[in-house]
Amino acid sequence: MTGRSVAFDWRALSRWDPAPQRGFSGVVTPAADVSSTASVTDEGLRRDLTRFHALAIVVGAVLGSGIYLRPALVAQQVHTPGRFLVVWGVAGLLSLAGALTYAELTARFPRSGGEYTFLRETLGEFPAFLFGWTRLTVGVGTLAALGAAVGVFVSDLLPVLVTARRAVAALVIFALALLNVSGVARAGRFQGIVTTLKVFGLLLLIGALLLAQPATGETYDPPANVAPPSFLAWGTALFAAMTACDGWQRAAMVAGETRDARRTLPWALIVGLMAIVLFYVAINGAYLRVLPFQDIATSSSATFPDAPSVAGRAASLALGSNAATTLAVLFLLSAVGTLHCNLLLPSRVLFAMARDGLLPAEAV
Repeated sequence: MTGRSVAFDWRALSRWDPAPQRGFSGVVTPAADVSSTASVTDEGLRRDLTRFHALAIVVGAVLGSGIYLRPALVAQQVHTPGRFLVVWGVAGLLSLAGALTYAELTARFPRSGGEYTFLRETLGEFPAFLFGWTRLTVGVGTLAALGAAVGVFVSDLLPVLVTARRAVAALVIFALALLNVSGVARAGRFQGIVTTLKVFGLLLLIGALLLAQPATGETYDPPANVAPPSFLAWGTALFAAMTACDGWQRAAMVAGETRDARRTLPWALIVGLMAIVLFYVAINGAYLRVLPFQDIATSSSATFPDAPSVAGRAASLALGSNAATTLAVLFLLSAVGTLHCNLLLPSRVLFAMARDGLLPAEAV
């Protein structure tokens, strides 16, 4: 494919007019046939997702339960508050670098499939097929796990449903699947509502922690017998933080259904990741404000499986008896939003594979 490089200042992005694209068959296709502003694309899809929907997908796919749990593992590896915040900052910057890369790829290939399309255009059919196959096999297990989490959080709010967790999980998955089948515009609106509620809940929690009584005015000093973190410990901490930042890349999978995808998705990826970085640094700073660092390090994790979560301990101090209900609602919203993203986005990979003859067309 040929075309001018995308420079991500907003003026260049807004006026960029790509050269004709080379389709999967190797035949040069006129740019008008794959227009990012057409209401119906050459793939037979409607571009019904707006800029707000795209931003909601990016933020909603990332903002899950990880930020309420992962800080414990990061703290266990790096031992001091300063290093703890550095890890989260570096994880955010690395994620933003990835988002910039995906922004240019999405602007070049505004078609359904995300990474599958990128791999097919750059490395060929076989690597793209392997990636798509993992989405087909692993994706089902991911949906089941997220559905089970939704069932747990629903039963936390409504104890009468404890014995019906599996039924609740199945019903939620079925309901969200019906929503997606009814049209991508409705799915986008639903994702926008859920993501807005998740962000609002997180901001309320940050505000409550910042207004709460600080844990101590003393500077934390690690025990004298604790060695500085090794390279492996730094890597483990960074990996834990990066997993909490994961999910944004899947927004590229709906490029074929996004209005003016060449500009909308790059904007959503960059703005969404910048917002996530700010949210994560703010919530971790709020944790440090109300909790002794040792309490963060000994919160729920593989090392302390029976301990309360970091968010649970912090919310208990800030919200008192209301903490359990507040966190259950936040976790439920996070799980539902992530579950919906995993129904909405990876299915576009299977569609793209069927479009290219790598899966039966009847499977789409």
